Amino acid sequence: MSDTLNPLLLAFMAGLFTWVMTSAGAALVFLFKEINKNILNIMLGFAAGVMVAASFWSLLLPATEIAKEENMVEWMPVIIGFAAGGAFLILMDKVLPHLHPNSKDGSPEGMPSNLRKSILLVFAITLHNIPEGFAVGVAFGAMANEGVTFAAAIVVALGIGIQNLPEGAAVSIPLRKEGYSRRKSFMIGQLSGAVEPVAALLGAYFAMNMAYLLPYTLSFAAGAMIYVVVEELIPESQSEEHSHGATIGSMSGFLLMTFLDNSEIVIEFKLKLVKQFYQMRQILLEKQTTLWQNTRLESKINRLKETDEIKELVAYAKENGSKNADKYYITFSKLANHAVGLDSNQRNHATTSQLNNLILIENIISHVIKEGLEQHFHYKGIYKACKERIEQF
Repeated sequence: MSDTLNPLLLAFMAGLFTWVMTSAGAALVFLFKEINKNILNIMLGFAAGVMVAASFWSLLLPATEIAKEENMVEWMPVIIGFAAGGAFLILMDKVLPHLHPNSKDGSPEGMPSNLRKSILLVFAITLHNIPEGFAVGVAFGAMANEGVTFAAAIVVALGIGIQNLPEGAAVSIPLRKEGYSRRKSFMIGQLSGAVEPVAALLGAYFAMNMAYLLPYTLSFAAGAMIYVVVEELIPESQSEEHSHGATIGSMSGFLLMTFLDNSEIVIEFKLKLVKQFYQMRQILLEKQTTLWQNTRLESKINRLKETDEIKELVAYAKENGSKNADKYYITFSKLANHAVGLDSNQRNHATTSQLNNLILIENIISHVIKEGLEQHFHYKGIYKACKERIEQF
């Protein structure tokens, strides 16, 4: 795979996206001082539903399929990886000092420490976000071994990002209600998501460099996410007497993520996205070859020759009364690009075949212009002749 589209880079960018979504949710504290508890529970329930669906459709199901293809006992990697993910979070919960924002008794958990309350709050939310970032990274890292498609990895990042939006608000707004300033509430809320790009890099690294463990890695990420859902999101969202809103939120989140992974419209979009991704990947690989580089250089030299001929046509047209002759530079460029299937300013992303066709077309343009000027044709007739010859190409 091209370094430009390295899964590590894509995973990091996806992690940044999920962090931005967390920050966007946390920024709602600048608009609201408090949030209705029922609405907060719906938001938490929605986040839980998204995470459960993402764990199954984007992590556990691919893990089972890969295990089957590798002639493993299908359920073994899922059980071991899933259990390891949950165990890891339990261990982190016991070791890392932290304080949950909505803790009833206000007592820190984990190992004893003298850290400030705000730091303990950040640690608690960071613990929550590690598995989310790791899951995103694993999805992109799995692309290197063709365990997950690019589009499926995008869906994981999108799903996590969507559920991070209410999560960010669910952290910052209650902190504001407890007396923290808007700025500090926002900083704590968004800082919790800062771990996701790092966790995404780790997840991608493991998935890329331990291909034989990919089913275990996917299941590990799923186990960690489900632990967070069962340990924190569901109990917190169901804390009120009437919990129907949270339940509906959970079901809605699950249905949305299921739609993103399985609907015909989204599947068609994913297929197009995958096709475009691999086309771009192929072009980037091709650009590294000597053949492409030499052809691009030849194309630039040929373009300069064509420009000289167009310059002569522009001067000739002005002498014959044209007021828009300078537009010929852009017009001929658009004609040539359109003929080979390129948009404006895309020549650096053209294939070798497209570049060769551009050279032929621009030679035709140069020849027709030169011939027309020598025979003193009307400038509009010269342009028309060029256009007809290109359309015949």
